[in-house]
Amino acid sequence: MATTRVQRIMTQPINLIFRFLQSKARIQIWLFEQKDLRIEGRIIGFDEYMNLVLEDAEEVNVKKNSRKVLGGEDPPERRQHHSNDEHGKMMIILGILRELTSLVSFATYMETNVFIQLGYSV
Repeated sequence: MATTRVQRIMTQPINLIFRFLQSKARIQIWLFEQKDLRIEGRIIGFDEYMNLVLEDAEEVNVKKNSRKVLGGEDPPERRQHHSNDEHGKMMIILGILRELTSLVSFATYMETNVFIQLGYSV
């Protein structure tokens, strides 16, 4: 009986982020230094430093089993700069992740057992 060998292809983290953006999959971001907190949402943008922009973002506290909606309505003075955004869209810019941690574990919420470690220097 002949055995078939499955070939595994290495995927760059930036390509995986782009795939999540295209598929509009709900993802969960695991913070390296804050193991009880996770951020969940849909990627609607990112940059070359892997800063993410999420839609419908929620902070998930694993220990307390609670959720808190992030983002929300902008104050009037900031709203004029975002006039082309859809009304009521929940967004948060996660550039602060670079200050919080030097390593982010990234996992999909909808797919099972997909863990990619994104490492970068602060």
